[in-house]
Amino acid sequence: MSASPVAEPNTASEHAREGDVAREDAAASRDSNVHAEPVAPQGPSHTVKARSLAAGQVNRIVEDALPEGISVSRDARVALQKCATISLLYLACLADAERKAAGSSRTTLNVQDIRAALEAAGMAHLVPLMTTAPKRSRD
Repeated sequence: MSASPVAEPNTASEHAREGDVAREDAAASRDSNVHAEPVAPQGPSHTVKARSLAAGQVNRIVEDALPEGISVSRDARVALQKCATISLLYLACLADAERKAAGSSRTTLNVQDIRAALEAAGMAHLVPLMTTAPKRSRD
């Protein structure tokens, strides 16, 4: 087997372009944040701002769900917070799609839309868990 020859730049301008690209790549890798989050596509229908659920609320839910004596690392808490946020955004988008598919002109999602979204997402087993808590009395 013979190694294929590497094409050499023929002109000084090609050398300069290669040098510029190398410097730009080095600067980009030096300046880039390893943990940067992907940017959502922008356009008329994609105007979702990067939001997340409150960490305290997610932590309380996780603490209540875990058996006593089990702790969650900080990184796992952040991961759970992001997963919960993404899941809710996904269900909201599905609910909106279900509302539009039904031909509704409403601008507010309701419980039926969320139920339809859960079923569309293959989570119909969670529908019975959706109960409305009675309002607290102010006695």
